[in-house]
Amino acid sequence: MSELPSISAVHGLAWSATPLPECAEHHGSDHHCLTFFDDTDLTGVPEAVAAWYGQPLTLDISSPHPLLAPFSEATEPVVRMHAWPCNRRWIGCGIIRTGTRDRTVLLLADRSTQTARTLPAVLSWVERVIAITGWAEGRHQLPPHAVDWTAVEGRLGTALPDDYKQIAEVFGCGTFDGYLQISVPDAPLASFDLVRHAEWLAEFALGHGAMREPYSIYPAPGGLLEWAGTEQAHQVYWLTEGPDPNRWPILTTGDACDKWNRFDGTTGEFIFRMLTEPLQPFMRAEFQDVPWFTRRSGDTLLR
Repeated sequence: MSELPSISAVHGLAWSATPLPECAEHHGSDHHCLTFFDDTDLTGVPEAVAAWYGQPLTLDISSPHPLLAPFSEATEPVVRMHAWPCNRRWIGCGIIRTGTRDRTVLLLADRSTQTARTLPAVLSWVERVIAITGWAEGRHQLPPHAVDWTAVEGRLGTALPDDYKQIAEVFGCGTFDGYLQISVPDAPLASFDLVRHAEWLAEFALGHGAMREPYSIYPAPGGLLEWAGTEQAHQVYWLTEGPDPNRWPILTTGDACDKWNRFDGTTGEFIFRMLTEPLQPFMRAEFQDVPWFTRRSGDTLLR
């Protein structure tokens, strides 16, 4: 099996704002193949990409998709294709069949999703987040993240916002734009598990006193309950004031906790505006052309 191309080549093409270079293979444009392999064994190839880009989607090869289009001719059908979204690109790794021989291909193709300006007004905030990230494109989605909310809320001692629960189920544990990491119940790591992290933070606060002045840490009345963070050490909390979690404001702060930003909207609205509006605190819209979500890999990749 030939050597996997440098991961830096994948990074360079995935993050580039320039058009993809013309593919040197014979099967059309609108994509770029990094290399082909003669071995049909995918061992190590998806894992190498997943180490950077999370758990892959497994495409339904009967549905249209930019990574499948170059191999749509009957002479080179796709046997299997893994896909990772990153900014304006799709990264794909799969097997195509040429005659009686299978070959492995690693390629990139452009993504296309709805923009904030073109979304129907009737969509909920969660539906808008799903639309702009392309999370519901075709029939290639990862299975929902199943959560026993009765058990989770019983353990926490509070109900949680309804649209947060929708987001947790639809997306699972992962990161928006490689930047905003959301915590969900039953996450693969304790630091990304909503319940375990809340319990750890509460215990830590008991032993260390004031941590997030002028606020207290939940389960103190009206305390902060952390549900997300950024790669730059910003923290995102609900301020658990009032009996209705759907009306909890969202507070964000930096690592020093010396400045607080308040957002009076739902969890879904916060994520949507963070991904699409350049004037929001800790915004990403200025830096990314097309929002995306990467689900954190578990122990086993989809096959």
